[in-house]
Amino acid sequence: MENKSFFPDEPEITRFFTPQGKALSLLIVGYNDFRTVKPFMLFRRQNFCTLHFVLSGKGRLRTDKREYLLRENDVFFLDDNTAFAYFPDEGDPWDYVWFSFDGTDAARLAGCAGFSALQPVRKCESPWKVRAEFSEILRPQNRKNLSVFRALSLLFAVFDSVCERPAEKPAGQECAEHAKLYIEEKMFDPSFRVESLCDKLHISHAQLCRIFKEYVNSTPVAYIAERRLDCAAHLLKSSALPVCEIAYMSGYDDADYFQKSFKKKYGATPVHFRAAAAGKSQPE
Repeated sequence: MENKSFFPDEPEITRFFTPQGKALSLLIVGYNDFRTVKPFMLFRRQNFCTLHFVLSGKGRLRTDKREYLLRENDVFFLDDNTAFAYFPDEGDPWDYVWFSFDGTDAARLAGCAGFSALQPVRKCESPWKVRAEFSEILRPQNRKNLSVFRALSLLFAVFDSVCERPAEKPAGQECAEHAKLYIEEKMFDPSFRVESLCDKLHISHAQLCRIFKEYVNSTPVAYIAERRLDCAAHLLKSSALPVCEIAYMSGYDDADYFQKSFKKKYGATPVHFRAAAAGKSQPE
């Protein structure tokens, strides 16, 4: 990830004053970028629990047990009994999303995810889904309408992301599957580009290409084009819509380019392909 703020605007905290259950109450969702925020270095205790997801950079966590070096995609949990201090690396300061919460089930919930006083740090092995949720929910335009229920879903997503699972898919495979799902959702928009996919997954273009080569046996650009042409072929066979309209519905804003791409894949123009599929003689 590039060394820049995950959220480009100034840090903002969302506080929840809505009464919640005694078992678990979410208090605050926050974002800190320590390229602009001054760290607090002293040991302290808190009367609630916190969970932090490191977006980029590095930092250190100290407890009375040991010291931990934390990096991108690490998650750390602090309960209401542990004395601690944590601070960013001077040369590569971190930024992170954090949650504060309390209630009778707060520590037990963290324990179910594998956290304990002896293990306050866990690695998120498949961070793309969580980062996509951060981007969707905590962007400035969405934050003002953030409900406590949506924020709780994000807290649970972070906990879920560090849980051990038997026979878990490789991280790259899971990323590829998320990418394919997002392509299915957005490919009909002619303005959709691979850069949008990279932004959604918060990975570089080079990373995405490597993952697609390994798990999809294609490039992202070729895969998007293939899915668009598959959609066009289906519409040609199942509808009487004009070819230019089918081109636009399939994600093309250039009818000539669509015709050339379609003929290259199927060996026939859209008109001849439709006629052949209908069992008719090809038009002159």
